[in-house]
Amino acid sequence: MLAQLQAIFPAFEHSWDADAWPGMSRTYHSVVNELTEYVPSTLKACSETQVQEFASWLNGSVLAGGDVENAVSTCFLEHSHQLKVYALLAPHLSALAKARTHA
Repeated sequence: MLAQLQAIFPAFEHSWDADAWPGMSRTYHSVVNELTEYVPSTLKACSETQVQEFASWLNGSVLAGGDVENAVSTCFLEHSHQLKVYALLAPHLSALAKARTHA
């Protein structure tokens, strides 16, 4: 998950300095929680291609189900309106991903 996100947002790697996370395991939820801190200030400056790639990643994560879907839905999509990123992402989100924004 982290590698996929870093491919979309190369600067996202700076959030994962080992010194900042000593002895902590990186779970899907911890990665997505960190993403919610990073994306709102970054997404507006991204290219349309990056926005589409990110939305595609969100769509695939929801479709994957399980822990990945739970982390993306509960930590990011449910808060996308509050994070003020829904309007940018909505044109690219699947119906399933959009449904997760209204939980």
